[in-house]
Amino acid sequence: MLSNLRLLQCYKAFETDRIIEDFAGRQRCEPQSHIYHVTAVFEPHWFHGKVWSGRTGLARHELVGKFAPQLFGLFRQWWVHGLADYMPNFYRPNKRPHQPVCHAFVDDTNDGEPYPHVHAVCWVPTALIEGFERWSARQWKEFDKLDVRAADETPEHLANTVRYSAKYHAKWVLHDSAYDLRISLPA
Repeated sequence: MLSNLRLLQCYKAFETDRIIEDFAGRQRCEPQSHIYHVTAVFEPHWFHGKVWSGRTGLARHELVGKFAPQLFGLFRQWWVHGLADYMPNFYRPNKRPHQPVCHAFVDDTNDGEPYPHVHAVCWVPTALIEGFERWSARQWKEFDKLDVRAADETPEHLANTVRYSAKYHAKWVLHDSAYDLRISLPA
């Protein structure tokens, strides 16, 4: 019988593999569509009033976990504003199957960035690529930096892109039951 730790590790691996398979299936159905890797670094004023420096390990993870809903809320605002810009009437039920799909993950960093950020992997249907690229090239007021890059869509590179985006989510196997470190969009 699997231990709880091993069971949760298997589940997180399955969850990541399901995202990879979903995107690969969408690519097979619509070969001209694109997959993008998005990194959103938020303006520092969102983190004022919180003690980020000196926090390590579980204490740092708990702070990131508690702050994740606010980061996802800001990321979702950017996503929905974009949809409204390049996909008229996106909120209608008949438009939902034609929306882009995005899986976003909170990430914390060890390379000098003092605050957490969001990595996302987004599939964009062919008809919306131009609008998505135009929208994502704009500077948004809540982001200090927004990096949107077309992902290499070979199976190996797609898997690496999703696993990279989900690395922090996958790292905290036993300690994230109270925190949601990933969201999926459409709006």
